[in-house]
Amino acid sequence: LRSRIASEMSYALVTLTYLSFMRSSTPNRGFPLQTSGELLDDLLDLLEETAFGPGYDGLDVGLGEKMVMPEFPKTDAEARATRTWTNRELINFVHEESSAPFGALAEDASRERPRGPLPPRSEIIRTILDIFRNLSPCEDNNAHLAQQPRFTDLLLRLTVLSPVCAPTHPSSPLSAPRPVSDALTLKDMIDVRREVIQILANMCAAHSLADDSPYAVRVFFDLISSYLVDADEALSPSNSILSRGESTSSTTVRPPQNADTTLEVLSRIALPDSNRQIFSRCVPQERVQVLFVALVHMLPVIERDFLITFKAAWQVWVEKIVLCLYSLAFLAPPDVKRRIKADRALGFGGIMLRLIKRYVANIHPDYRDLFSPLARRAIETVKVIDDGEDMFVTPAESGGAILGFGMGYGESTIQRIEKGMGMFGGRQEDVTWQVMANAVDEVMFAELDSLAR
Repeated sequence: LRSRIASEMSYALVTLTYLSFMRSSTPNRGFPLQTSGELLDDLLDLLEETAFGPGYDGLDVGLGEKMVMPEFPKTDAEARATRTWTNRELINFVHEESSAPFGALAEDASRERPRGPLPPRSEIIRTILDIFRNLSPCEDNNAHLAQQPRFTDLLLRLTVLSPVCAPTHPSSPLSAPRPVSDALTLKDMIDVRREVIQILANMCAAHSLADDSPYAVRVFFDLISSYLVDADEALSPSNSILSRGESTSSTTVRPPQNADTTLEVLSRIALPDSNRQIFSRCVPQERVQVLFVALVHMLPVIERDFLITFKAAWQVWVEKIVLCLYSLAFLAPPDVKRRIKADRALGFGGIMLRLIKRYVANIHPDYRDLFSPLARRAIETVKVIDDGEDMFVTPAESGGAILGFGMGYGESTIQRIEKGMGMFGGRQEDVTWQVMANAVDEVMFAELDSLAR
């Protein structure tokens, strides 16, 4: 890898690809990166030079040359100017470009033709990402990769798209974005983003955002949003199945893979309170609200949706959505919580109450324990939105101790008088006789009583 000689580098990448598939007799163990010396640094150097190195033409590159990397925007204004392109929009752009007259020729002409026997730079990038994707599921490797800030930073850089100029007329279509890396086309970017999401899903449980730059955190959040906020993707379970041309009665139909993996990433990375606080500080509140609204649209609404969620894969799907909603509600600033609570078109309170009733009251007793954690988390999510407080304020600033992680209103020993109408205030009969009258614990009872005030 260090020699940058074409034949040696190709042989090394092929060998590493085969080694990355190896698994030991011990479960979740494979080729160990942490005991492989400087192999990880060499792979990252090659990935960095291939994707962003100036003057790279497929020939040998001197080891002492300093590669100039594009810098992330450093101000909030620069970050807000970059649009969040959804995965569906990128696919539509690629489809339109390839369907245009001579579209295939234009795409082929945009690819760099390196001299010598080296493959295209995009193929080298994807090969290295394949190696990381195969290595990251191993327990030792994902913990090791999660502690490498450069690794996460470089993966996120690969997913960045150059900002496009605003159209001169409001009705004019937006021009297609281009990857920051000149080694990638827009079609390559779709595959690269999918690979990066899969790698992050394997390692993000042990990753701390404290080591990442503020803009890298924004890129992380935008990458997650790109798979979830599109109107054609943010659908209830039954509509999601029907949009793919499948039958809702099928026993083998599963949630969309890309969105499911992305929900896994968000639910894991936003689980620690420290990461939530960093998201709250670095991500614009408008983007938090957009993602929250999209996740609400993905919840089950009608009876057909709830029947689908009794299948194991879809039950996990709804649990991930509710956990992500709780994390977003936790990190959202008070202004966002007030807007969500007052949004009648969204109907957040009604959707969550219907979900809570279905999984607590209108369910067979044998299945109640399976959905009890989901219902509990849904109640806590509504309570966080209803309170509308900043969850990261210090006790000195708030005048008292804040609730710990996972602690609901009923678990607090502080008896405070709550004013105003709760989110379930107009539905006391449903809450009291259909939910609170069932087998709910003291914590859930107290929180429901507070929401129904």
